[in-house]
Amino acid sequence: MLTTFFNTLRTQLRRPGMLVWVFAFPVILCTIFLFMFSGFSTDGVPDPVPVVVVTDSNWRGSSFSQVVDALSGRSADEALLDVTEAASADEARGMVEAGQAVGYLAVDATGTPSLALAQDAAGGLASSAFEADRSILDAVTSSYVRNEALVKAIAQKDPSALSDPAALARALGLSSGIERVRLTHGTPDETVRYYYALLGMAALMAAQSAAIAVTQLQPGEGGLGARLCASGTGRMRMLLGALLGSWAVSMLGLGLAFAFMRLAARIDFGGRDALCLLGLATSSLLATAIGAAIGAAPLRGGAKSRAGMVTALSCLASLFAGLYGEGAMRLSDSLAQAWPPSVWVNPARLITDQFYALYYYDSLAPFALRAAACVAASVALMGVVAALTIRSSHEHL
Repeated sequence: MLTTFFNTLRTQLRRPGMLVWVFAFPVILCTIFLFMFSGFSTDGVPDPVPVVVVTDSNWRGSSFSQVVDALSGRSADEALLDVTEAASADEARGMVEAGQAVGYLAVDATGTPSLALAQDAAGGLASSAFEADRSILDAVTSSYVRNEALVKAIAQKDPSALSDPAALARALGLSSGIERVRLTHGTPDETVRYYYALLGMAALMAAQSAAIAVTQLQPGEGGLGARLCASGTGRMRMLLGALLGSWAVSMLGLGLAFAFMRLAARIDFGGRDALCLLGLATSSLLATAIGAAIGAAPLRGGAKSRAGMVTALSCLASLFAGLYGEGAMRLSDSLAQAWPPSVWVNPARLITDQFYALYYYDSLAPFALRAAACVAASVALMGVVAALTIRSSHEHL
């Protein structure tokens, strides 16, 4: 058995097609995803809003300028406003029209701030980000005007109330009764599903190793299979060695893809890397069982044709796992809603959901259920492979 294991491992790692599809292809596709989704990922912190301020004598003597300084004078990662100074309103207006800012702020002689906003997105700003920036500037200005009026009213009605900071904070609504609750284990990011779907496709592509290895054990598939059948080594021992060698190849390929995602692409797996390794093991086990079933099936064609079947299965299953873009992801979700068993019979979707369950759920039960489904399906397919192998051996004799 060990001899078959090492021979399978050595021969599969020397195959150019195996090196391309199992080891290089997932890394290349992950790199493509990395460039495609680089502008979509976010850390949850908004970028500073570009705004121009008219720094005339009215601005320098106003309390509103202190508010703007406070919102822009913190660290670059936390600043809410990205302030650019202009000497006059005309200069500020020209900068806004040129797309350098979302709007400009000014203060009149009475100390009241005013805001002028750009009418449309310029300078390459996305429309959604532009509207959000407009809302932020409007909220900053309107809240200051409202609070200033409220403080003046309190001062006229009860000047002594200004001496109590807590009462003033309650009047201005500065306190909050909102509690932040995290509903998911990881920060929701729709792009991670594509990387998880990529792992599903990579696992199925690695099934080529088992398909080729088991095909070569068949006595009717060539001289090598006939010699192995006539050797003194038991058929089950050779089959077990071939399956273990194929599983090792699959684990190496998936491990390389996972390491690239974590270290180079910095994809979030919910901080559960150890459990991800368990997911890789169950995924490669399922892929090995699928490949072995294709290799042992009584079909016409040799090892190359069966490897082509594995590739076709991988591409088709990955379509319904949502790998090929937003449209495919919607198709996958629609199919799951219309026919829930589809997420269990599609191996690519099942493998994808293993990692998504680790990322999304606080509980480990969804991951454990999907991992158990992978193992159960693998055991069932291995039983079929063993039965087919014994039958083909007896028929040859």
